[in-house]
Amino acid sequence: AQTYIDCHPDSQKVTMNQEILMYLLKGCGYKEGKPIPDNIAKSLEITSIGASLVGNLYQLNGFDSLQSEIEKNVEEWMNYRGGPGDANIPNNWESGHATSSHAKLLEQLAVQKAFRPDQMIKTAKLFVEEVFNWKLYEFDANADSLHTIVTEQQNQDTPLLMASTPGNDPSSKIDALASEHFESKAKSSYEAFAMGSPDDYAKADNAITAATKKGTWILLKNVHLSPQWLQGLEKRLHRMKKHDDFRLFMTMEIHPKVPVTLLRKSLIIINEPPLGIKASLQRTFNNVTSARVDKAPRERSRLYILLAWLHAVVLERLRFEPMGWSKGFEFSETDKSCAMDAMDEWIDRLSQGRDNVDPNDIPWDALHKMLVQFVYGGRIDNEFDTSRLTSFVENLFNSEAYNPQFALASKCIELSKEKKNNNNNNGDSKEEDDIQEDYSTVQVGRLGFVVPEFKNEKLNREVLARVVQVTDKDLKIVFLQKYVVFGNVRVNLNGQENWIKRELFRPQQYLMKPAIILPSSTKLVDIKKWVLEVDDNIASNPAMLGLPPRAELLILADRAQNMCIDLMQLQDVEADNAMDELTALLDNTGNEQQGTVPGWMKDLRNNAAKWMDMLNDALPQGLGSLREKPDSIRNPLFRFMRRELNIGSRVLKSMKHGLTQLIQFVDGNIKATNDLRRLVHDLSKETIPKQWSLYIVGQLGVTHWIFDFIKRCKQLNQIAQINFVEDPYQTCLWLGGMFSPQGFTAATRQYVAQKNKDKKWSLESLALSLEVGRESPEANCFIFEGLTLFGAGWDKSSGCLVLSDKTSTTLPVSRFRWTNISEEKDTTELVGQAPDITYVAIPVYLNQSFKELLFSVRLPVFSSLPSETWTQRAVSICVWST
Repeated sequence: AQTYIDCHPDSQKVTMNQEILMYLLKGCGYKEGKPIPDNIAKSLEITSIGASLVGNLYQLNGFDSLQSEIEKNVEEWMNYRGGPGDANIPNNWESGHATSSHAKLLEQLAVQKAFRPDQMIKTAKLFVEEVFNWKLYEFDANADSLHTIVTEQQNQDTPLLMASTPGNDPSSKIDALASEHFESKAKSSYEAFAMGSPDDYAKADNAITAATKKGTWILLKNVHLSPQWLQGLEKRLHRMKKHDDFRLFMTMEIHPKVPVTLLRKSLIIINEPPLGIKASLQRTFNNVTSARVDKAPRERSRLYILLAWLHAVVLERLRFEPMGWSKGFEFSETDKSCAMDAMDEWIDRLSQGRDNVDPNDIPWDALHKMLVQFVYGGRIDNEFDTSRLTSFVENLFNSEAYNPQFALASKCIELSKEKKNNNNNNGDSKEEDDIQEDYSTVQVGRLGFVVPEFKNEKLNREVLARVVQVTDKDLKIVFLQKYVVFGNVRVNLNGQENWIKRELFRPQQYLMKPAIILPSSTKLVDIKKWVLEVDDNIASNPAMLGLPPRAELLILADRAQNMCIDLMQLQDVEADNAMDELTALLDNTGNEQQGTVPGWMKDLRNNAAKWMDMLNDALPQGLGSLREKPDSIRNPLFRFMRRELNIGSRVLKSMKHGLTQLIQFVDGNIKATNDLRRLVHDLSKETIPKQWSLYIVGQLGVTHWIFDFIKRCKQLNQIAQINFVEDPYQTCLWLGGMFSPQGFTAATRQYVAQKNKDKKWSLESLALSLEVGRESPEANCFIFEGLTLFGAGWDKSSGCLVLSDKTSTTLPVSRFRWTNISEEKDTTELVGQAPDITYVAIPVYLNQSFKELLFSVRLPVFSSLPSETWTQRAVSICVWST
């Protein structure tokens, strides 16, 4: 759309506001503004970088009134920030300068970048439709069939390349098309080859040579496994004389090493499986036969449904990376096939030809190990991802699955003793039927505490349980802690049916409301009918995957950020290729070159001068040094902070040197070098130069990256000035501002162990807990700010994690406390009534990419909620946020 507008400069209908475009790409227009006041930023839950973005937004031409609009209506903008995905900009604010629909959409994109980046993808799509006068949904609804593409658009010189996501093989579509096209002659007119080994290369070469002469079809599968061979293939195809009916098809996973020349020459079709749990279930049961599903014993088919659901959840959570899974693990249909084969073998051994087996005799523990450690878990390398997979497997694969009304997925609802109203102004979306649930009613899914019995002997404490069946006087329950110890005997609490009197159940405030129920009849025809009847709205809710209901908004915000970065990389400068201009300038030195300097480089020179001023104003003396004593080297905090100061000094020196040389080169005072050329190229594309990137940080433009670096250096100077390493318990620090937050945490652990050596505290016995909102200095505690909680909320009154629909919550200043776990009382030894609060381990990541796992902390939660609730919701903390 941008290129189209640039190519029609005389059009009065289509224009591009270059200042707004610059803001979208770089976070700053022609003028740089001051960050918004701290009190407003705190109310809007905006970080320091976000406050700078809003300040720059105010400086855009026509946005003068936005500042007063926000300051007068802070609460409305708060609700907009935390509102639903389709929330409108408060009061439908507009600058009044936009005279066309697409110009208004561009203004909306600028506002959304600062306040609601998750809305940018949808608005960008509307912008493209407006510029080209398209309706993209019509393209989707009327897409050409594969047969039309092959017969009318492809020719003998144009290969058809079908690219797909991992685990999605489109070759069957080509097979079906060939059978339809050639009918009885398909075997002689169509050949398929799986690529991957040198033996396959020779066979494929010979087949292609023959096919170009005879006019037949060739399919090469998984060509991304043979990138070197593809380079030779592209050259051979160019030289060959081909029959008019010859067609070449290739399938591949999206891969960076496939030759670009081949991609340009080919027709490319991107294949993605239909999204959603329901579509995955349909694929599973459309690809198995009734002979397999309906085979005795009858319990087999229900196992298939459980596996199909697990497989659907595992794949669908990939779409929510990094919340669903921390990275894009390559789960595939092969995993499901292997699991089905293993289940068949175990069930056949157990049944010995019988029509039924006792569900309690199914080797559930072996199934758990197989799925968690080998089939799906074999691809996972993160302990928290393994915990998520384990929770899904154990909740699905148990004998309870053979009881009527077994829920494949449930929605956790918090009940209240007081009747709630439907007015909800905090941005959390609650369904009306959730609000009206009766606290006093004990129904299926209700959570509560029960004292287990074994051989008429009662355990000395309560265990959390869930109601699975209700009668007038009795309840059937399932214990959520599978094993306990009675005396010296380890007992499976769910090894038999647990019926209790109603008065023995102590109900709690949470209800696991069944959302999707297993079908009563599990023959293949009935399963397919059940899948079709699954409610799309329920199945598509992220809560069915164990995620927060608004999880998709976080993913959309990440996609919007990547969209802006990609668009920045595609920007051309005045000439078609900025690097060609720069290469030509390398041969010119002296003041006479000034006239040949292109405009984009002059702008870059001005930016470099601005960045130098920022560094000199904020850090006039550079970085300080720590006060050193003869025994300072024994202090772990001293050793760590010295490394931090060294890293900061190296980066600062490299930045000043590079920016100074850039200014001198453009001014014609020095000759350019290859290092300088790389620096200019990176900075012109808003990419952080490699020589500056000595530490990991989130995706930022250059100006905001320097702003972030200065903030880090100021903290280091403060640490050096107050002699933090000798008295670290008094000062509040920004943990995300350390170049190595993980290293700092390790240093604090060593420091605490040293200070408590008289108590014999060892490193191995220390555990880290987070005390949210507590900032008073205490021994063994370190105070931090800038923490962000994802996947849950924080309740100040109870001091616990709580369920929340918000995508993120800014935490107040908090303490990290090191405790000696060997001195703590084991919770399994508690007797009597269960405590109201327990602790769960929560991962702490560097930023919301969730790729850099730093450590884990213990946080308090209500004991009446299953621990897997927090695990599946991917509750986590980040120490650095944009």
